[in-house]
Amino acid sequence: MRFPTFALACALAAWPETPATSQATPDPYVRIAAASVDVDPAGRTLEKLGARISEAGREGIALLCFPRNCVAAAPEVIPGPISSVVCDRAKEAKVDVIVNLAEKDGDKVYQTSLLIDVHGKIVGKYRQTHRMPEEKLSLGGELPVFRREYGTIALKSGSDHYFPELDRIYALKGASLVVWSAEPEPLEDEHTIEAAFRGRAVSNGIFFVAARQSGVKDDYQFQPNHYDGKVIGSPIGRSLIIDRFGNSLAETGYSGGMAIASLPLSRWRGVGSGPREANRNGTFKILCDPAFRPLPPPKVDPARRKVRVSIIDGNLSVEDLLKRLDEVGEKGCDAVCLYEFEWVQNRDPAQAEEGRRRLARIREKARQWSMYVALAGVVDNRERNDGILIGRDGKEVGRYHKIERTHPEQICGTELPVFDTDFGRVAIRICADEWCSEIDRGYALQGVDLLLNPTMSFSPTAAFRERREMGRAIDNGIWIVSATQGMSQSDQRSFVLDPLGVFVARGEYWRNGTLSSVIDLDNRPYRFYRTPEGGRLPLRKRDLREAVISMRRPELYGALSIEVSK
Repeated sequence: MRFPTFALACALAAWPETPATSQATPDPYVRIAAASVDVDPAGRTLEKLGARISEAGREGIALLCFPRNCVAAAPEVIPGPISSVVCDRAKEAKVDVIVNLAEKDGDKVYQTSLLIDVHGKIVGKYRQTHRMPEEKLSLGGELPVFRREYGTIALKSGSDHYFPELDRIYALKGASLVVWSAEPEPLEDEHTIEAAFRGRAVSNGIFFVAARQSGVKDDYQFQPNHYDGKVIGSPIGRSLIIDRFGNSLAETGYSGGMAIASLPLSRWRGVGSGPREANRNGTFKILCDPAFRPLPPPKVDPARRKVRVSIIDGNLSVEDLLKRLDEVGEKGCDAVCLYEFEWVQNRDPAQAEEGRRRLARIREKARQWSMYVALAGVVDNRERNDGILIGRDGKEVGRYHKIERTHPEQICGTELPVFDTDFGRVAIRICADEWCSEIDRGYALQGVDLLLNPTMSFSPTAAFRERREMGRAIDNGIWIVSATQGMSQSDQRSFVLDPLGVFVARGEYWRNGTLSSVIDLDNRPYRFYRTPEGGRLPLRKRDLREAVISMRRPELYGALSIEVSK
């Protein structure tokens, strides 16, 4: 097997290039800052905001980003008294400033982010475009980007966070920095919020700024924001700046302050992941089709929703693979995910025939143990990299054709098929497909419970891969079962990941073995919300994915499928 060539192609298929820097002139450093302000209205006055801008000027900040509703005030027209004062302060401090204010326009109220330049001019304006079901604000209808000397900026506000389409569209439009102005949700979960935007930074090759409000008075003496039916803790207000690898460049403490990141100018300007072939050929058209409706979910015995999933690591010989299938079958496995293989290495009919014989033997094991088996790779046709799902009866349920190209002869897939099983709806993606967040989103829209991921993926780091996958699981409300192989990186493992971005099972260090986990597909993320007549404590439902999908705005997402947007 020509593992190095094929695997590197899979791993590096879509890694965005870093722009070359000129050696002729020095690359100046640029400082960007994210402020965290007090959630108490007394901490969100115009005077305190102005003082923070002045401080940024003294610190040599190029761009200062504030949270949502950074001034506690009634909605007003823009330009208006508040925005005019902010413009004056930005001009005095010679700092670009992003503020987020409640804007009144006639009988409508918008939540609006403004980009104000060093001359005190409003050079960018974005009205929040998305909301959750209980929110009543008016929505904007544009997703602009704004070009500055240190990079291209995109803006988000509040509940925009729950819609990963925005970050992808901004990357496609050339944004290098996405700034999210946030304020406390009805209930915040620091892990899911943060893992989601770290994952999107990785998936889209963008820098990410999260500017948030804080209710914490002491970094070491506070009650985390949690809900036990009686007590809701303090909003956790860490503002932070994330790089394209999902690493923190700067963070405030929990009690607020200003996080400052300094990087060479060329680093901030680095563009993210641009359009792929699948964005051009209509593969992702369901993402921007307002008329799209998924098939109804399969009728499943509720007792079958608790599923034993297994993984068999690595590029094993067929004899070793069959032995491992016996091992997991004896433990009562319902579905097992295998590796991504390259059994057909050129257009050789003998290799293709051997691949078909191997598949037949694997199908027989599926029938013997009454379990679903998923595998992928160039297994019986050099022109295809297929994901194959075999049913409990040993028959092939269906195939997914890999969308991302990783070898010259490959005919790329252009569809996102889903497969109904006796425990729920599943889908497959393969290795370099991991770079396309649109694939996972398309599956979420179709109601997929479980995503099976045979992969050679190992690049550029295991931590990079894990952050990306954690974000995808959270954004799309799906379980991910990823079968790879152990390597020298201690955290390079196969894994089972739940819809909250938590690893519930992992493989062993630098060893190809098996792992299993019993997962409950009905243990889905809660959505926390308030109603006008509600009290201090939020209500909750297990419908986060359904609520988010119901509030999508496909008419804004044309950039995801260039064929559709023409």
